[in-house]
Amino acid sequence: MPEKNENSRNAQNGKAKNFLEAVLNSPASSQAVHETLILFVIAGALRPKRDIHRFVKWPKVVRIQWRRRVLKQRLKVPPAVNRFRKEFGQEPR
Repeated sequence: MPEKNENSRNAQNGKAKNFLEAVLNSPASSQAVHETLILFVIAGALRPKRDIHRFVKWPKVVRIQWRRRVLKQRLKVPPAVNRFRKEFGQEPR
């Protein structure tokens, strides 16, 4: 079964590449069409670059510093205010 999926996937990729090459190499294609096909393939526009700094494996020292800062901030919140940070609608037991 995996071979069938790979073959169909390769066939689809081959069709897409052949179509793209045919359009780009045709004499009727202008420079504007050439650029738009390259730049706007996915959903008609370029996606914005994502901020991936949170997904990087940070050094242990940096992770400890973040956790320490969060814990200290949580300790500074008085109990009278802290009860409003929880989800509304749950009755205390």
